[in-house]
Amino acid sequence: MVSNNIIKSDEIDLSIIDDREKAEIVCLYFSRLHSNDERYKGKWSKTLDAVAKRYGFKFTLLKNDKDTYDKMFDNGRRGWQYESLEKRGKLFQDVYDKYSTMPIEEHEKLVNRILEEVNNELYTFYSIKTKNPQQVNAILNRQSAIEIDGLNILKDNLSIGQLVFIVLGGDKGRAEVTWETGLIGIGEIVQAPYDEGYEERNYKIKIDVKVLLDKPIKREDLKPYGDTYDIIGIGPITKWEPNQAISQIPERKAIALMRAMLELCPQIDEDLSSVIDPKLMARVKGAIVKLVPREVEFGEAIEQPDSLLDENNFSDTIFCNFYEPNIDTILNEFTLPAKPIISVKNFINANKHIIMTGPPGTGKTTLAERFCQEAVRINYISGYMMTTAIADWSTFDTIGGYMPDKNGSLSFVEGVFLKSIRENKWLIIDEINRAEVDKAFGHFFTVLSGRDIELQYKVPLAGSKEEKNISIRHSDSLESFYDARTATYFIGQNWRIIATMNTYDKNSLFMLSYAFMRRFAFVHIPAPTYNEFEQLIYDRLSEHPELASKLLSIVKVSPKKMGAAVILDIIAYLQASDFKNLVNGICSLIIPQYEGISFAEIKKLYKEFAKVLNSEEKESLENYICEFFDINKNDLMKVKFDDFDEEDNAE
Repeated sequence: MVSNNIIKSDEIDLSIIDDREKAEIVCLYFSRLHSNDERYKGKWSKTLDAVAKRYGFKFTLLKNDKDTYDKMFDNGRRGWQYESLEKRGKLFQDVYDKYSTMPIEEHEKLVNRILEEVNNELYTFYSIKTKNPQQVNAILNRQSAIEIDGLNILKDNLSIGQLVFIVLGGDKGRAEVTWETGLIGIGEIVQAPYDEGYEERNYKIKIDVKVLLDKPIKREDLKPYGDTYDIIGIGPITKWEPNQAISQIPERKAIALMRAMLELCPQIDEDLSSVIDPKLMARVKGAIVKLVPREVEFGEAIEQPDSLLDENNFSDTIFCNFYEPNIDTILNEFTLPAKPIISVKNFINANKHIIMTGPPGTGKTTLAERFCQEAVRINYISGYMMTTAIADWSTFDTIGGYMPDKNGSLSFVEGVFLKSIRENKWLIIDEINRAEVDKAFGHFFTVLSGRDIELQYKVPLAGSKEEKNISIRHSDSLESFYDARTATYFIGQNWRIIATMNTYDKNSLFMLSYAFMRRFAFVHIPAPTYNEFEQLIYDRLSEHPELASKLLSIVKVSPKKMGAAVILDIIAYLQASDFKNLVNGICSLIIPQYEGISFAEIKKLYKEFAKVLNSEEKESLENYICEFFDINKNDLMKVKFDDFDEEDNAE
């Protein structure tokens, strides 16, 4: 029921309203505006996007919330017709009852006050963890300028004055760990990162302790505080977390964490207030959601708190909007110029999907994985998946299709494309030209060109018996996800396909149509030059110069370019076989790379390779070449080595 009390904007204390209600106030405001209203046109989506980013929600969550209110007003929009406000959640009904009768001018003023908070600089927090006894003792004794080492990420984000949560780590089973582990307080950086590279990529900082708890807060202490879940090294765990000495904490989680610290250790109020901005402190002491345990009978339904209804529709991770990988990390142990790596980086930032081409063994698949690993490291994406294309691929493998479930009914099972979108992961497709891509990609061609599509497959909507066709849509958010309430896969700005293709696989090359190829950026990964091969081989076979010379001769006369990985595999084989049996390595690892060469090339290959082998090895090579290329041994035996020498000289 709508309240008869007229509320004015300046009567509302925003400091006691939680972030979700503020977002709902904004959603309700735009629902009250007609589609033709200048305050609505071209502004609602940008505003909701800014609110979503500021408070840690997904844009689509707030868009859906606006749709929920839309049906309540004569605004020229149909809105979300399938559920009442009350059924959507108590918060929706409460917000509507409280604010829908405000004069629209007052509502606009209230929204502008919220947007002032939204547009203020986002507070950024970090946590540091140490298990060094000397550092732990210094922290517990509140010493000044405490040196913290072993940090290796986020260096460029840290500066003097930055606040950091302090976590004491260590294995309690070890004799030197005499302290209790957990969150112990808040420090302030007093010396920016220094001594970079003192140990690999590590650096150091110095901190002063500003807030110190009587005893550490452990993960189980934070169970009632839902927004502290999955804070790395601090909060209750619901998913895998990395073991790292420094982590970034989103503002929303940091506020919940400080609220927990304040409630579990009230005596820190004065210290905390002295280092936290008053506006932020007001939010720490404002309304928050807490998880309250309660007893329930078997089969008793539990009404979900509204703030948790769509918890899968917003992310706990702050994703970056620019791909800036560590080039040195990607190139580590590669004999490769930086140019193609920089090209991939630039194309990703230009919103292009990538196909890396090049000879076999140039490391395309390894590079694809490293590009993805760097994207995960810098919070550009949540993870990555890898699959290998095959000739039998169809849209069932890529997009999905119906399969019998355990009850014998047909239900939709997603393919690798949709799965990677739902999980916000990049998709690596190895040897993409082995698939008949026009058949395998199907409707996804349209998606790759930036358009939205609706599939023929129907799935039940979350919380409803109704079924709806699956849609694939592009989102303004950075993150990709699946919205079960609308059966929609949303492709975020950061989602990419990274594919590889061997340029010598001529039997499959023409399967890539022009229509397909223009949807990707092609980056060539070259084979090493002769000089680069020379350095690579002699560096690894420095104690076996004769063997190195033979291997380099094979590289020089190879009828096809080969990647460094092939030679590295041979060297690894030689090392495992006490630097014997070179011919076995040649037959097993090099000859298969030459499938499809002409008979003239086979004869020349045999002649050149045989030069570096003894008579016994030469016979093994003859037998293998004849069997592999299915040629008569007598024809191969007719090879006259002198004839080839004359041909070479003539050239």
